[in-house]
Amino acid sequence: MNLIGILRKLGDRVGIIEISPAAPQPSTPVKIQTRTVTLSELLMNVQITEVHELAELPSELTVPFEDIFKAAGHDASTAVWTVERLQEFLNSDRVRGMNRDDLQRETLQMLKRENVDPADIVKDAIFRDQALDAFEDSTAKKRQRWLSEPHCRWPLPFHSARW
Repeated sequence: MNLIGILRKLGDRVGIIEISPAAPQPSTPVKIQTRTVTLSELLMNVQITEVHELAELPSELTVPFEDIFKAAGHDASTAVWTVERLQEFLNSDRVRGMNRDDLQRETLQMLKRENVDPADIVKDAIFRDQALDAFEDSTAKKRQRWLSEPHCRWPLPFHSARW
C-alpha cells in the first residue's frame, strides 16, 4: 500500500476524511443544442390597464406579486414550467451539490425530458419583470399625484399650541 492509500485509510478511520466511491463520469458528453431567439420573440403583451387599476387600489403596497402577474395577463397555472419552478429545481437537494457543468447538463436533460422550451422560461421571467415595472410605474405616478395635491404641500402648516 502506498503512502496516499495509508493516509486515506487513517483519515477515514479518524473521521477527518470520508472515502466515497468515485462519481461515474458520463461516457459521452451531452450535446447542448443552441439556437438564436430574438428579443421580440421573447416579449409578451402586459395588460397595462389592468395593472394600473390594481396599483390605484388604496392598499397597493400589500398586493401580492401573483395578483400583479394575473392582472397583467399571466396565468401561471397553465404554464408547466415557470421561472419559479426552475428556481425550486435549482435549490432542490437533488442538484444542490453539483458543480456548474453537471448542474447545467442535468437541467438541460430534465427540460428535454419534459419537453420544455427554455425560451418559455425566459419569456416567463421577462413578462414578470415587465408586469412589476408597470405596477411600479403606476404606483409612482399615484404617489406623485398624491404629493401634488394641496393637502400634501411641504412644509406642513405649523399650528402654535402650548404643549
